[in-house]
Amino acid sequence: MKRPAFAKTAAPIIISLFLLTPALLVSAPAYATNSSPKLVVNVTAKVTGDADSGGCSYWAVDHYNKQIQIWQLSDGNFLVKESYKGFWQTTTGAVSPGADCTKDLPVEGMTASGTFSGTLSFVATGTFSPTEQTNGFIGSFDFGTTASDLLGTYSTQTVNPTYTDMLTFYFPSGFSYVPNTPSPFTFTYHYQGQTWVDASSGLTGNIVT
Repeated sequence: MKRPAFAKTAAPIIISLFLLTPALLVSAPAYATNSSPKLVVNVTAKVTGDADSGGCSYWAVDHYNKQIQIWQLSDGNFLVKESYKGFWQTTTGAVSPGADCTKDLPVEGMTASGTFSGTLSFVATGTFSPTEQTNGFIGSFDFGTTASDLLGTYSTQTVNPTYTDMLTFYFPSGFSYVPNTPSPFTFTYHYQGQTWVDASSGLTGNIVT
C-alpha cells in the first residue's frame, strides 16, 4: 500500500485471505483514552492489487485484509485506525524497498512473495456521514496494479488505476488531518529471513530476492 499521506520467478506464496481475516478489535490507541472515544465504525474489507511503496519506487503488489476503526472523540474530531494483514508479490527488476535512492538501486532478482502486517492511525476532522455500513464486512476491492507496473521508479510508474478510498464511505465530503496529533504507522515485511520495516520512525532493513 502507499505510504500514509501524513508521512513521507519463485513460485508465489498463495495465502488464503480468509485465514488472515483480522478480529474486530475495539480498543482505541492509548493516546485517545482521555478523549472519551466512541467507536462509530468497525469494518473489514479484502483488497487485491494494491501497489506497495518502497523508498524509491512501488516495489510490490499487496493482497490483504484491512480493518477500519473510527472513534469519535469528545472534541468532535475522529481517531482513525487501519490494520492490514496479508501478502506481497514482487517481480524481477523491481527496485528493492530499502534501496538508497542516491546510489545504485538494488533490484529484485526474481519474482517472489512474502507476508506483511501493519497498522496506522491518525486524528481527523470532517463531517461523519456514512454511506456504507459501519460494522462488519464491506466487500472486496481490486485496485488493479500488476507486476509490470512495478518496473522503474516513482517518476515513471502508474499504479492503482481502480483505487478506492474507503474513508470516503464515512467522510464523503472529505476530511483533514489534525495537526500536532500523533500519527504513528508501522508495516513489517518478511521474506526468507529478511525483514523490511516501513514506519513513522523510518525505514529499516531490506528485501532482495
